[in-house]
Amino acid sequence: SGISSENFVVFWQTFRKAIIESNSSQIIQFCTFPVKYRGPLDHDATVEISKDRFSKVFSLFLKQWNGEDLEGSTELDIIKKLKQPKEINFEKQVRIGSMIFLLKDGRWKLNFLYLNNETIDLLNK
Repeated sequence: SGISSENFVVFWQTFRKAIIESNSSQIIQFCTFPVKYRGPLDHDATVEISKDRFSKVFSLFLKQWNGEDLEGSTELDIIKKLKQPKEINFEKQVRIGSMIFLLKDGRWKLNFLYLNNETIDLLNK
């Protein structure tokens, strides 16, 4: 039956707890580097983030508007609300909000973020 893969829901709960507790060193362990990000449009350039820059990019990402409501709730609000992602049919990839996770060597890892233009402007300052 091969290597059993980590259950995404179990992974999500640990990942989510690390974010809520602002545990940067733990969050970094849940990433596969370079993590990439892209703006909202298909032709936006994809940018690779090194481990050194990740915490800065990710903290801005968590504060960005999630685009889902008019109250201006953030990516962090989505993560806090989502205690239990619905069972998802996936091969090796899951998207939650603006984050993409890949299954790598039997473990789930964050690999890609969609950033909005305001966040990208802040990063490029």
